[in-house]
Amino acid sequence: MIEKLLIKKHRISLSFILLLSCFATLVNAEHGIWVAKKGEQQITIVAITTFIKPAQWPLPAPYQKILNEAEQVVFQTVPDGLIADINNWFVANLMILPETESLKDKVSADIWQQLLTYQDKNALFTENVLKTLSPMSVCVLLNIIESGELGYSFRIQEALYNEAKQKDKIILSLSELFEDRELFIAVDRTDTNQYIKACLSDNKNENPTADEYNETVYKGDLDQINEWDKKSGFSKLSKVKEVIDQKKVIYAISIDELSRKKEKTLVYINVVGLIGEKGLLSLLQEKGYQISKYQE
Repeated sequence: MIEKLLIKKHRISLSFILLLSCFATLVNAEHGIWVAKKGEQQITIVAITTFIKPAQWPLPAPYQKILNEAEQVVFQTVPDGLIADINNWFVANLMILPETESLKDKVSADIWQQLLTYQDKNALFTENVLKTLSPMSVCVLLNIIESGELGYSFRIQEALYNEAKQKDKIILSLSELFEDRELFIAVDRTDTNQYIKACLSDNKNENPTADEYNETVYKGDLDQINEWDKKSGFSKLSKVKEVIDQKKVIYAISIDELSRKKEKTLVYINVVGLIGEKGLLSLLQEKGYQISKYQE
């Protein structure tokens, strides 16, 4: 099946793959390979369920094998397209990094040491896991969840972000779509309440720090958030709420825009509380795509 997909996909220059890695409990659809078409554009969706939770890292061998095979499909079939790996247990953010070797090769020794120091507080990332992360997994570390809870290390994210910039890596964040801010969605896995996380740009002296803003949003102090938003000229909070209320995910707003980007890069999207494979197919249908099962 994979070999035939590789052969077929090499002939489709406008298509791209979305690799979905989802919790089985959060996905209510038959997993498989789907095709979404609109005009001449074709999107192939490879849905893979790993049945894995953060506490189970590193991945058991059978699941790691599945992910490795999926990576081969992605890298060999989409040299100039859009690739996404959607993981339900990480914070929503969107970055682009070129395909390279491992995380350790991407960052400076200082940043690498910060990660090793940080992993003392984060059971998800042992030194062994950090050393063996594949290109598909690198951007996960831009949005680290502390000990599996809804806390975030903006400082490490910023350090990695700046490191990538210094090496002339291409980075696309949601700030390009929502003015000057990167937006985050997170879901409390206990009661599935959704929270907005936002990291303000640092070029406005009147802005709170990212940690202050993050904590204020988490507490639900929307009056303070709205006040900061007015000062910073940011007015999209209501739109974000609307998207969440409709059980849609932020990145879906930008699928069409992203698909027009032709840089030879790896696009990595990770979303917490994703509405699942069925939800993604529904979003594409709403945008005028015709959905069908992939035929060999």
